[in-house]
This record gives sequence, structure tokens and C-alpha cells, in this order.
Amino acid sequence: MRARVEERAGALVLGVLLVAMIAVLAPVRARAGDIEDFEIARQAYEQRDFSRAVFYFEQLVGGDVPRLSSPALVAEARKYLGAAYVFVGRREAAREQFERLLREQPTYVLDPLLFPLEVQELFASVRDRLELERREAEARAAVEARAARERERAERLLAFAEEEIRLELPNSRWLALVPFGVGQFQNGDDPLGWTFLLSETAFAGAAIGALIWHQELSAQVARAQTVGDIDAVQEGNRLLEIAFGIHWAGLGALAAFAIAGIAEAQIRFVPTRVVTQRRRAPEELREELDTDRDAIQEANPTVSDLHIGLGIGGLSLSFSF
Repeated sequence: MRARVEERAGALVLGVLLVAMIAVLAPVRARAGDIEDFEIARQAYEQRDFSRAVFYFEQLVGGDVPRLSSPALVAEARKYLGAAYVFVGRREAAREQFERLLREQPTYVLDPLLFPLEVQELFASVRDRLELERREAEARAAVEARAARERERAERLLAFAEEEIRLELPNSRWLALVPFGVGQFQNGDDPLGWTFLLSETAFAGAAIGALIWHQELSAQVARAQTVGDIDAVQEGNRLLEIAFGIHWAGLGALAAFAIAGIAEAQIRFVPTRVVTQRRRAPEELREELDTDRDAIQEANPTVSDLHIGLGIGGLSLSFSF
């Protein structure tokens, strides 16, 4: 009996010292009323009147926002409230208070001299569960960060693989001697090239068409001469002269435009032309990057290898998962 009294007296002294230290050392100075209310609740706990201790401590930290102003005093109140919940059979409520305490102060440790094994085991189980959750969250974050970095890296490689490249191609003086705007197109002057192409095509078409018409007219005049139709022969000869004129006019215009185009292409000859084109990345890389982004959030994605190399036909990339 005497040992029990001495134990309670020792716990009371420790409690008083603890409250005094909290009042002096707490980062946010506790109000005098808070300390007094805490001491009343703690005394009820020390007197093993756990129902009354629960009532008092719930007034201090039972709500979503603690009534106490000192974080250290809040931690002590949660500790005693959790222990009191254990003694009144409310273990889930005790777990909640211990969890709040440990989330606010993850390194908090119960004093084994002040709390029985049942309370310490429940507190330890909550601490171990939160530690496991923290480690799992860190592991998921690390995996997601690694997967995100790999994807970002692959996207940069895709951008590199499909970037535009500038090629300098040599032009040919001999090709510039070809009519129909070929020299202009080679020099990069597309509007002038189309002008020569369409004009010379039109003149060539007119010359060829006039030649065909001239041949048909010659056949008609020959038949008219056979039957002795003088009027038809005269009209045919007149049309033959027109067709003949159109034919040579077309040829002359074609020759003039062809010579002008060749001369212009030679005078304004461009030794090299710059061609810009976009490279095409391998389809395997594109398919990998087009997969669902939710794969990054899987529990244990593993990216083991990323190979980059130059092969026949350009840049090659391959991934191993």
C-alpha cells in the first residue's frame, strides 16, 4: 500500500515538473488559464477518475481545433486523453488522439514510467502504422518522380529525334539549262518558275495544236481538189496560212521564253539551296509515349533501361521495362 502511495506521489511530482517545464519552454507561451485547466484534467487522470479526465481533456483538445494555445501543452493533453480513452474502453478514440499527436510531433515518445503497457502498446501500434504509411508514401513518391523523370527524358529525346534539320543541297548548272522554269525552281524562285512553266506549256500547246489543225486542213484541201471544189480549196488554203502562222508564232514564243528562262536561271544561279525537313522518330518510341499516363502512378513501376544509339537511317531509341 505504501509503495502504491509513493508511486502516485512520484507521478504527481513528475506531472507538476512537466507542466512547469511546458510553461517555461513551450515555443508559444501557454496562458495561465490553459495550464490551470490542464492541471485539473491531469489530476483527475492521476486520481484514476478516467471518465472525468476524459471530460476535462475533451474540453481542451477534443475538437477539431484545440482550445489550448501551446503546441507542447496540446501534445501532453492528447497523450493523457488517449490514455484515459484506453481505460474507459474507447480504443478507437484513443488511436485517433495518438495519431493526431504523432502527426503533429512524429518523434514523440511515451514515458514508460507513467503509462502502463496497454497504453504503450496501443501508442506503439499507431506509431508503427504511421511510420509504415510514411515510408510507403515516400516510396510511391520516389517511384512516381523516377517515372516522371524517365518520361520527361523520353519526351526530350522524342523532340530531338523529330527536330527540324537543314540540308544544303548543291544546284546544277546543267539542270539550269532545262526550260519550263526548271532553273527557277532549282534557284528557289517558285513564282517565276511557275510563270515560265505555264507560259511555255501554253505556247507549246498552241504550236502543237496549230500543227494538228494544219494537217487536218491539208487533208480537207486535198479532198476538195479531188472533187474540184474551188471555193473549199481557197477557204482551206486561207485557214492553212492561219494555222501555219499560229504554229510558228507558238514555236517562236516558246523559244523566246525558253531562252529567257534559261538565261535568267544562269544569271541568277544559286550554287546551293537549303532544304528544311523534320526527322521522323521510331514508331516504338511514339507508342511508348502515347500510353496512358496513369501508368506513372502504379504502385511499383520499374524502368530498368533506356538505350540511345545511332543506327542505319538515323537516331534509334529503345526502352526496356
